[in-house]
Amino acid sequence: MQEKKGTLFGPPPSMYNLSPSVFRYDCEYSGKDPARADRSEILSTERLLAYEMDDLSKTFVSLKEDISQLQVQIQGIVECQQQMLALLFSQNRERTIYASSSDGSLGSERQCFSGEKAGSEWEQPSGESLLQFIQFPLIDQLVDIYFEHCHNRPYSFFHEGNFRRSLARQAVPAYLLLAMVATTLRFSEGLGWTEQRGFDAKAATSSWKLIGASYLDKGNNNIHVVQALALLSIFDFTAEKARHGSAWIKIGIAIRLAQDMKLMLQPPTQLPPESQEERRRVFWSLYILDRLASCGRGHPATILESTCQLSLPCDEQSWRNRMPAKSAATLKQFSASRSLPPVENSPFALVVLCASVLGRAAQLMLQGVDDNDIVPPWDNRSNLAAIQSNLICLEPSVVLQRPLQQLIREEFSVHGRIDQTALGPLVFSNTLFHLCYCILYQPFLLKNKLKNFQGQIPSSFLSRSFETAYEHAKQLVLQIDAAQAVGCNAFIAFYSYAAVVAGSILALCPYDASENLRAEANNVQQTNVAFLVRLGHWWNHTPTALALLQKLISESHKFSASTRSTLEHITFSTDDEELMWTLLDYNAWSSMDPDGVRVFGENQANDSWPDMNDFCDTFPHLDWEILQGTGTPLLSQTFGADQFSANSSTGQVNLGTRTRSETNGTVQEDG
Repeated sequence: MQEKKGTLFGPPPSMYNLSPSVFRYDCEYSGKDPARADRSEILSTERLLAYEMDDLSKTFVSLKEDISQLQVQIQGIVECQQQMLALLFSQNRERTIYASSSDGSLGSERQCFSGEKAGSEWEQPSGESLLQFIQFPLIDQLVDIYFEHCHNRPYSFFHEGNFRRSLARQAVPAYLLLAMVATTLRFSEGLGWTEQRGFDAKAATSSWKLIGASYLDKGNNNIHVVQALALLSIFDFTAEKARHGSAWIKIGIAIRLAQDMKLMLQPPTQLPPESQEERRRVFWSLYILDRLASCGRGHPATILESTCQLSLPCDEQSWRNRMPAKSAATLKQFSASRSLPPVENSPFALVVLCASVLGRAAQLMLQGVDDNDIVPPWDNRSNLAAIQSNLICLEPSVVLQRPLQQLIREEFSVHGRIDQTALGPLVFSNTLFHLCYCILYQPFLLKNKLKNFQGQIPSSFLSRSFETAYEHAKQLVLQIDAAQAVGCNAFIAFYSYAAVVAGSILALCPYDASENLRAEANNVQQTNVAFLVRLGHWWNHTPTALALLQKLISESHKFSASTRSTLEHITFSTDDEELMWTLLDYNAWSSMDPDGVRVFGENQANDSWPDMNDFCDTFPHLDWEILQGTGTPLLSQTFGADQFSANSSTGQVNLGTRTRSETNGTVQEDG
């Protein structure tokens, strides 16, 4: 009889058949006499094998279901991407192939197709060729808008010439393009997008999901991922409560990816000069974002200054012309020696230095890093004095020594037009400079810092402190207004925070001050409020800041004691204190909506929770059910991810006239 061969793991598959032939085959395979085979032993083996086969079958079925679900999710992401880009780039059913031109601008050689054939071909693009056919001139206009309104205001993520050449070669990743679309659509009213409400949020969500599905999960990271995450975090941070929490997730991921790519170190010398500078600027932009987003309680900065070992950004002319950096100045030189490194010709480097000082001021006054310090603020050894020393070093370079109109004509004009990308950082650094003083000497914050020194405080220190705060609050508002008057695009979201901090000081102008001073403060406040109204047209979180400032203005008499030269009899209610803290906390009011100001003080604890639906949807293949209470259907209830819509139309504000009753000395509000 021919010998029966078994498999590598045991007898042939027929061994698993529960039939009488099993016994004969088993005996032949083992060389035993069938008549003498132990029937009970064979039955036991059969049952064991049957159980194992059943388990394997269930495992295969489960794996097949998981694979099917993953395929559906991937297909959904791809379809979402296709729909978004089809809507964006094929409104007129016209396609254009961009070719790189000799001057580096978007392709002058275009091949246009129209009609049903072109439309049908565009409706079903393949994954890799999705960006090959881009409708002209919409994408060109959006890129122009970005570099006109967003670039260097204040973040500098891209070398414009290199970006445009990459776009001409279809080398810009879809997720980065969508992040840029989400950023620029707010400024694109002239392009017919006013009816596409919510499209910017859809673009941001699609970009985030593409990054999560294709890059973060696979560790396939590059500088484009960092750039896109930074843009998305800015979008979420300013999008009110519905998305604000996820901004912290994206800022953190962007910073960690940048550190993983060693962007905080000097770039490799074998890279072209413009690529080296782009790496530097991406990191310093993240550093600025980290400092600005940390202006509040409970959100310390992530990037340690001691880890920033790369040089500061170079001057704009070298950057544009792809020339090697002329200066090797570092942040450490500024922090350690309290002297200004040679960065006079680099407005963006000045923004970095001002952001560094702002971060220290926020830590001191908003986060209470030295509340137990025994050195009083008026002592020249104090942290406050050290920060002010840095500001004094910055003053000659930051404070405008000439009228802005003259400065533009002499240094910031190209072919008769304002060089917005060069002027913007200078105006912004000037704003940060004044904001640092406002935070250091804001009456409410300063009185809170001085509570451990009662009985020791010189009255002259308090009076000079308010004079300093008022003067810098006034200059902050007037400088922004002057910049707008000469044509500077003052559209930066962070101006909302600077304006409300300055407004809080103007609102606390002492009731015993001269009539001229009160009138001046009222006029400057009117200018400030008008600016916030305009800024709220572009940024969703600004109307909330304006509503809080209006509330403070109407209740400013409750804080009149904070501007006196003594600490005696200063008591604030819990709600009044929380109102002031919230107004001075960039994160607190950015995560609110204007309607929430009317019910201020209720349910504030959960405002800073991230939108876990957004995060879990990015990585749907992970088993989020293992986290108690994070099943997808329950996320909105568990984390309070309700949807709020801000009313961006704000009417004229009547600040009223404050008077003091001659009979009882109480403060009343008229108007």
